[in-house]
Amino acid sequence: MPKPIRNRRLRALRRSAVALACASVMALTGLPGFTLATAAPKPLDPGKRCDELYGLPSSTSPTVDLPEFDASRAKSQWDEYEYVNPAKEWDGLGPPSAAKEAALSQLTKAPATQPDRVWWR
Repeated sequence: MPKPIRNRRLRALRRSAVALACASVMALTGLPGFTLATAAPKPLDPGKRCDELYGLPSSTSPTVDLPEFDASRAKSQWDEYEYVNPAKEWDGLGPPSAAKEAALSQLTKAPATQPDRVWWR
């Protein structure tokens, strides 16, 4: 009987040594070397204009002129939409009238129209 217990200990010791060796190899090779670290670049001097900083001539003109129309926002963000905008759907919705509120309080099932559903809850 002493032999199987000794084999179990040796097997456990061998597996522990292999695991320790693998972990140390992965830890040491996965880390960057100390010589590879570099400092952050020097920030731009806030006291200089861009043309002075990069040595551009002062007579530099833009390559493209600004458009003649309103280019402040994309067409998809304009206030007039070609579709029903869910974000603008409830603008201007006020409280229901007293008659409408009385009619909604008597319902047991949700109404068909959307504003009535909101008031019914």
